[in-house]
Amino acid sequence: MSDRPTFDGIRREEESFIGPPEPQQGPKMQRSLTEADEAYADTLVTLLTIRSALEAGRPVDAKQLPVRLVEIIEAYCVRPNMPIVDGRPHYQVDDVVQALDILRGDLPLVKGPSAALQLPRSGRSQPSAAKSGYECR
Repeated sequence: MSDRPTFDGIRREEESFIGPPEPQQGPKMQRSLTEADEAYADTLVTLLTIRSALEAGRPVDAKQLPVRLVEIIEAYCVRPNMPIVDGRPHYQVDDVVQALDILRGDLPLVKGPSAALQLPRSGRSQPSAAKSGYECR
């Protein structure tokens, strides 16, 4: 037999031919996170932390919370009887949930029955607000 290709052999090769390899593409450029995206990410991280604290029957460790939430809790939701564990303040679960609501904009901060205070856009806390009588409700 000869080594010449047959028509059937050529057709089989054409059908099984995939083509040249695709050029490798680098990672797509991601968009920068918006404030809503950051609040959503903070919420997911915090829910895991809250769940762990509830399962263990302990208060929430400030070390495991996002910085923005700790700032909100310290500025607006500090209780006089905060538990101290290993020399660090720990927060009650309801304080952490209220801080999440404040971060997302669902819960206004109030002083008295009608006034409302909005958290600054940067997510930074205002230490003077905690001293002036604002509280989470």
